[in-house]
Amino acid sequence: MGAAQYAAMPVGSLTVDQAASQPAVFSACLIVLACGAVLIPSLCLLYGTFQRAHH
Repeated sequence: MGAAQYAAMPVGSLTVDQAASQPAVFSACLIVLACGAVLIPSLCLLYGTFQRAHH
């Protein structure tokens, strides 16, 4: 059976608002995702540029 059927969060004793993280954590995650969205394609382009055969 799937692990989602046996959730670790007790039903009724913890709300979604109580389980949510601080707003600073959410902001930090968004900043890291935005940096990764810029950095990963540029690193792939740089890698591809230097891996091409020189004629």
